[in-house]
Order: sequence, then C-alpha cells, then structure tokens
Amino acid sequence: MRKKKILRVITRLERGGVPYELLYISKNQQINKIYDQVIATGYTKDEIPIPQDVRLIRIKNLVREISLLRDILSLLELIVVINKQKPDILHLHTSKAGLLGRIAGKLCKVPHIIYSPHGHVFYGYFSKPKVLLISLLEYLASFITDVIVVRTQEEKEAFESIGCKSHFFEIPKAPINYKALLTEKTYDQSIEGEQGRNKENEHQGRNKENEYKVIATILAKKNKGNFIVGTIARLEPVKGIEYFVKAFPFIKDKVKNVFFVVAGDGSQRAYLQKIGEESVSSDSFIFTGWIENPEEIYKTLDVFVVPSLNEAWGITILEAGKFGIPIIASSVGGIPFFAGGYVKLIPPKNPQALAQAVVEVLSSPKLRKILSMRAKELYEKYSEETMIRRYIELYDFISKIKK
Repeated sequence: MRKKKILRVITRLERGGVPYELLYISKNQQINKIYDQVIATGYTKDEIPIPQDVRLIRIKNLVREISLLRDILSLLELIVVINKQKPDILHLHTSKAGLLGRIAGKLCKVPHIIYSPHGHVFYGYFSKPKVLLISLLEYLASFITDVIVVRTQEEKEAFESIGCKSHFFEIPKAPINYKALLTEKTYDQSIEGEQGRNKENEHQGRNKENEYKVIATILAKKNKGNFIVGTIARLEPVKGIEYFVKAFPFIKDKVKNVFFVVAGDGSQRAYLQKIGEESVSSDSFIFTGWIENPEEIYKTLDVFVVPSLNEAWGITILEAGKFGIPIIASSVGGIPFFAGGYVKLIPPKNPQALAQAVVEVLSSPKLRKILSMRAKELYEKYSEETMIRRYIELYDFISKIKK
C-alpha cells in the first residue's frame, strides 16, 4: 500500500528552533511509518547541518526578503516541484513559504494544504504599513488553507482578529534533542559529492574549536565567583537582544560580580557588540556566535533571559527549563500563555525592568530556587512524544475535513 506523501516547504533551514523541529519531525520513525516526507527549501549561508537521510529539494529563488522577481520565480519553481512530487499533504512552514506555497498548492490542486506560521507577524517584526499588507495577504490566503497550525490560544486569536476562518489545530512545541541530530552524518547539500562532505567536516571542526574556547571563557568567569546571565537567540530585532544589552550597566551597578553571555548570531551582532562596549567593560560580556550544541551554554547559566518583542512559543524557555535555570521573559505572544506562573514575566522593550528583574533574582537565593523548580516543572510539561503525537493527529484530522 502506498504511503501518503507530505511535502514540507520552509523558506530556509537557518539556525533556529523551527528548522531543527522540521528536521526532527521529518526523521521521526512514527511519522515515517505512515507518511513519505520530503522537504523543499531555499538556500542560506547560516544553514543548520542537514542529516544525509533527509530528502531535500532546493527552491533556488525562495528567499526571506520581499523580491517581486524572485518571488514569482520561486512560485514557478514550487509549482514544478509540487507537480513532480504529487503530495497528498502540502505542509507549509513560516510566512513567506506559507504564502507562496499555498498559492502553488491551490494551482496544483493539492488535496490538503496546512500552514504552520510558527508565530504570527502582526507585531514586533515590521512597520505598520507592512503589517497591514501582511495581514491582508494572510486573510486572503486563509481561504485556500485547510488548517492553520498554532502554538497557543493567543496565536489563534491573532489570526482570527484579522478575519481568518480556517480550521485551527494547536501543536505545542517541545525541546529538540540537538545531540541526536548533530551526531548523525551531515554535509552541505548545496554542493555535490565529496566536496560537500569535506566542506561540512571542516566547518564543524572550526565550530567545535570555537565552542571549546567560549565555554572555557565562561567557566573561568564562573569559577571566579561571577553570576552568569545570558540569552540564546538569533540576533535579529524581533528577539529584543538590544534591550538585554542595554540592561548591562543597570545590572552591573547593583551586582558587580556578573558576566553576560549572548549566544547566537544575526544581522544585529556588530550593533549589539558596540552597545555593550559603550556601556560596560569588554571583560564583562561575551558574544559567542552560533553554538551547535546550546546545552553546553545552558549548563553555565545562573539566569536565562528572553527579551523578545514577539514570540509564538519560545523554545529556549523550555531548553533552559531542562537545566532548572531561573528564567526572565518578555510578556509577549504565547509566552504568558504557556509559561505564565513558571517564569518571571517583564514588559518588552524595557531595559530598566529587565535589569530590575535580574537583580531581584540574583539577590534572592530563595527566589532563584523557586524559579529553578518552576522552570523544571515547565520543561516536564512538554515532551517530544506529545509534539509528535499531535503532528500525527493533525494529519489524521485533515483527512476528515470536508472540502
């Protein structure tokens, strides 16, 4: 009996929680027993290592930025891929791939179309004119969408507020076993043959050497009696790292023995480092760049900060919770819905409030213990097994929807 095929489309497999989740579910044996899975994606210089057994198709012109010519070309590419793959289910991940993919899927008469935005873009990302345009496009695209997958009730309400009337299906996010993915054979799939494998091995070797140095630096600071306060994120405006860095001097004013860690990379890195250098001494913080295995960073932290401006879920909250790290997070998006009562919530875009919360936690062993216990409790609420079960239930649910 032929297995049904799921074609997944994502704009790019860059470093971040969503691409790792996509690889994880695409390799999951429970899903693969029932469905044949293929991923279609564009290119990015910050691509995560891709296991060799993942079936991957490249959409050359699929890019995150708005480009009329490339968007039209990528739409045509998607139509070709869909017609060739003939999927029973077209599952689109992230907004750009979601819009183009839904149009292509409708034109190709795919039986079932699912859209996972992995967080709405109605605030925190773009200017008001862009948000209005995106809201209109999301509303129109909802008419050719069978199911929109959301993380929380807040995300569902955000889509309903702009008039979307699709079916909604909630799938909570779970921490991904990075080690399992990273220990598998990977290579640069944009380059064929031995050259790609050699390039990937060389890249991984440099990353490991950098990670050893970074962890050694942080541990040396910790062994000297410093509290370690840090974050792990893409260094992009929506992640709000600017407000964490701007909080450095306010925290140092109250707690002298503190060291700051900013793990990740992105378009704002140089700007953020400049802010840090202008506000505190250079030996008070470190920008680590990308860390392939973030668990090594989490293990060093005394407080974890999530200063996002918009966050559908906040997977790093659960990752930090695994290690019982006290967590301070912006009260935005889905965070208060799934983490309220487990983390210390603060208003976004407020360095003083962030600093005050960090100082309060560092100054109170009792509060640190309470937040540590709650962080572990939160982590234990969500599992990979639950997430996979919900994905399987989603694909069963969509087959029962009347057209």
